[in-house]
Amino acid sequence: MNAHKKRKLKKQTIYNNGEAFNKYVSDLRKLFVKIQFDCSYLDLIHKSEYRYFFDSRIRLRRPEVCNGQNVSSKEVKLISTNLQKFIRMETWYYDTANTWISPYEMQLLGRFISTIESSVKNKERKEQLSLAFIVDGSEKTFINKSFEFYALAINRVALSLSNIRNKVYFIGLRVASVYKKDPQFELIPFVRVLHAREISVVVDGKARPVYRMPRIQFGNNCEWLNFDLSLLGNNYKGEKRILDVFIQSHAIIRLKERLDLLDDKAVNFTLMMGTVILDNMFVYKNKILFPLELHFVKVGYLLAKVVDNKLIFSTFLFITHSDTPEGDKLLKETGLDWSDITFWKLDKLSTLLKFDSNKNPKLAEFLEKAGISNIFKLCNQEFSLSNIEKSSYDALYSYINNGVNIDSVLRSDIESVIEDVKDEWNEPEYLNVRTLV
Repeated sequence: MNAHKKRKLKKQTIYNNGEAFNKYVSDLRKLFVKIQFDCSYLDLIHKSEYRYFFDSRIRLRRPEVCNGQNVSSKEVKLISTNLQKFIRMETWYYDTANTWISPYEMQLLGRFISTIESSVKNKERKEQLSLAFIVDGSEKTFINKSFEFYALAINRVALSLSNIRNKVYFIGLRVASVYKKDPQFELIPFVRVLHAREISVVVDGKARPVYRMPRIQFGNNCEWLNFDLSLLGNNYKGEKRILDVFIQSHAIIRLKERLDLLDDKAVNFTLMMGTVILDNMFVYKNKILFPLELHFVKVGYLLAKVVDNKLIFSTFLFITHSDTPEGDKLLKETGLDWSDITFWKLDKLSTLLKFDSNKNPKLAEFLEKAGISNIFKLCNQEFSLSNIEKSSYDALYSYINNGVNIDSVLRSDIESVIEDVKDEWNEPEYLNVRTLV
């Protein structure tokens, strides 16, 4: 009975590996077509070499929940499903081929190229393969970021599933153990959470619920967002220099009302992505304003107040509202005050994107003079969560690249493990063959 079970299990495992291998080869060929590589070169690769490339690919395991974290099995399943979806989403522009590719495709290409460079020891064979699959410097730099883009895709999952008023997810990566004689890399996502922290604060004479803002980051720690008041110069006279950051429910409601083409998930994503860096906060007419962008276009400002040594985002002002630089210029040009803007629904994204400058050239001129015309760049954009995430990727990449460098963190982690075992790996004989065919 036990022997029968073992034979059955072994047979099933072989079948799964074969199916996965065939899919890998198929995916690699499709990728080469997409990025306009000459697919005939793939016929030069021996099946045994394909097998080595397959074994060297990055594999993403099922997420693990860190100790003491309140995350249900249902949540883990949802995270796992979204991870597989997001790493296959085309979010990175590969300009050499004028196409978009996914983090999964990038790591396929990256591991393919790097394995040729690092594992083919025979000089003649390596030179022949390198010439067949040559990439220039800029392409190589792009491809070498595959670890980073994988990590950013995972960060997107955390953002898309998080809710400031409920639970915020943080997903990091660690490298699974690397075994001797086994070239495979497995990355294990690990999950931590911050539960919503709601307090009541008196704002403008009324007690109002406010929620602590999370600091979106990649890595081991879950942190709350803070603000360095030195950025406000002499506009704050208190003793504290670092304040905790909160947001009122009212501000989230106004975001949904005024960015009315976005659903709840897209609004939440835009808010958390938009507040990754608070360096561009400024004071205007004695009010603290923080610009918020959508698809790299400014759509308005979060209005902040310092209350009880806390920085609180109290509302969201659309870019046409008075008490914003653009809104005040619009008032000066047209005489449209706050009530007029509200009555004509010019404080809603949907209204402005329906605007026809050909039918209303004078109003178009006013909007341009006020510095609002950039918003029309959004007319051809889509506002689903996936599209907003794609446009926000560069901002997130820039933020992390200027702070914690995911690539170096992962690479150092991987390299330290590899260094211990690489000398004992038995290099496959097929990597030493001297002919292409």
